[in-house]
Amino acid sequence: MVIDTCGLMMNITDFCKVILKAPLKSVYDWSCETENAFFYLGWKGAADFKTGIVDVCSSDEQAIEKGASKQLLGKIERERNNLRDAVSAGKSIYYVLRVKQNPESDKNWGIVAKSKPMSNNTLILELADIKEHENGRITATRIDQQEARRFRLNPK
Repeated sequence: MVIDTCGLMMNITDFCKVILKAPLKSVYDWSCETENAFFYLGWKGAADFKTGIVDVCSSDEQAIEKGASKQLLGKIERERNNLRDAVSAGKSIYYVLRVKQNPESDKNWGIVAKSKPMSNNTLILELADIKEHENGRITATRIDQQEARRFRLNPK
């Protein structure tokens, strides 16, 4: 575990285990969950803080336009299914805002995006009104946000 005791810096795997209490099943996962909560590990650029809308999952056509591989498209679909299952199960849905080390991957999804270390300032958004659009895109409304240092699951 890589932890800076002054600033609480850790990798995403340790962040999920220690802060969210929801260990990742695989280091390649984009989500993790507990019995009552689902955490989507997304990118900061997907949240519009003015409107409160979060672009949780992109459409396949947007991903293809940005150079996504077939493997990445498959991963996007798996995460859509994980999110659908969590919503169906009545779990609280959260979006963890990761920051990219390599912002050039925003325009070219053929480049593997790398997350900066997580900190006690990492924002965790609670989502509601999960909507799946006809093109596969999934959006949601931010109803609450907490910094990791103060994060507590909101009771359903």
